[in-house]
Amino acid sequence: METTTKVYGPIWIDPDRVSGTPCFTGTRVPVQSLFDYVSTGERLEEFLLDFPSVTREQAVQVLELAARFVTMERILHEIAA
Repeated sequence: METTTKVYGPIWIDPDRVSGTPCFTGTRVPVQSLFDYVSTGERLEEFLLDFPSVTREQAVQVLELAARFVTMERILHEIAA
């Protein structure tokens, strides 16, 4: 069976890894882990210490993607509808 891994810059989705959960590319660290840290007031440095397989560049790229996503009016309109 062929794996259909999809890579979106710092994020990859592989149905054979972590049940297809979006993870940092090349790792098994779910992207959600970064958001969990940030939402509880943890600093980015703490996240990077706890998940050394994730680079600072990857984490920053994911945060930038999230920021772009939530500032797109079209997407906000779809969420509110």
